[in-house]
Amino acid sequence: MPYVILSLGGNISGKYGHPIDSFLRTIDFLRDYGIKLAFISSPYLSEAIGAHYQPPFYNCVLLCNTHFHSNKLLKLIKQLERASGRCGQLYWGARPLDIDIIDFNGEIKNWSHKNLCYKNLKKSRQSNIIPLSYPHRAMHKRSFVLKPLVEILPHWRHPVFGLKASQLMANNCSPLTIKATQRLDISLDL
Repeated sequence: MPYVILSLGGNISGKYGHPIDSFLRTIDFLRDYGIKLAFISSPYLSEAIGAHYQPPFYNCVLLCNTHFHSNKLLKLIKQLERASGRCGQLYWGARPLDIDIIDFNGEIKNWSHKNLCYKNLKKSRQSNIIPLSYPHRAMHKRSFVLKPLVEILPHWRHPVFGLKASQLMANNCSPLTIKATQRLDISLDL
C-alpha cells in the first residue's frame, strides 16, 4: 500500500474548535476513509509566513498508508479543509486547517528540470490552478514541516534532492524567515 506524508496546519478556530481539535478530527476522518496512520508527530508552533499580522500556526506531520490515488486523496483533503470551516481567503492567510501532501510514495510529479536545483526553485502563479506536485515544492524550506518530519522519520530523504529532512533544514531554513518552530507538549496519539 502506498505511503503518504501529510502536513497539517492551522492558526484560527474553525468548525471543530482550536486548530489542534481540527487535527484530531482530521485524523479521525482519515481513519474513517481507510487511511492507516503509522506515525503522528508532536504538534509544533511557528510564526506565520506570508501575511505576518496573523496568529502563529500549529503544525504536525502524519505518515499514512493509503489505497487512494494522489488526485483522489487531494480531493478528500480539500473536502476536509472545507468541512473544518476553511473558505476562500487571502493566499497564505489565517485558516482553521491546511493539509498539504508532502510526499506521495517517494514519487516525483510535476517537477521540471528547472526545479531540480532547490536554490533555483521559484513559485509560478500564472493561473489560479496549481497542479498537484510532489514532493511538495516548498517543504524543503519550511522548518514547520521539516522539524516534525525529522521527529517521526529521521531517515526519510527528499525524492528530488536526496537529502534528509535534517540536512534540508540546515541548508534552507533561515532563522530570518522562520523565527521559531517550537515543539508543544501535547499528544496526538494513534
